[in-house]
Amino acid sequence: ECVSKETNGWLFFAAQHPNAAGQFVHYASSRLRREAKDDTKELVKQFQATINALMNAPRKDALEMGRVLESSCQELAQKEEEVRRQDDEIREKDALLAKYKGMLGIEK
Repeated sequence: ECVSKETNGWLFFAAQHPNAAGQFVHYASSRLRREAKDDTKELVKQFQATINALMNAPRKDALEMGRVLESSCQELAQKEEEVRRQDDEIREKDALLAKYKGMLGIEK
């Protein structure tokens, strides 16, 4: 605040710590608020949106990876079941083939 008063300049400051539990802190000089009130509000909104996206990004990534993992596990289980069914089918066909070979007197 002292800097903005001493220089009569426009000053905007915003900060957020990644591990903070509360809202971010921000400061807008009285001159900036007076001369660009709506734009100052928009700066705060943009910063808040950016921080929210940054704070949620690791969680979103973890959730998405969890979804992909769950989907992959389900797909793996389906493929394993398909392989079991195909193995059973092959065993049945091998048994049938052995039966016919036996009936025809064909050696294995």
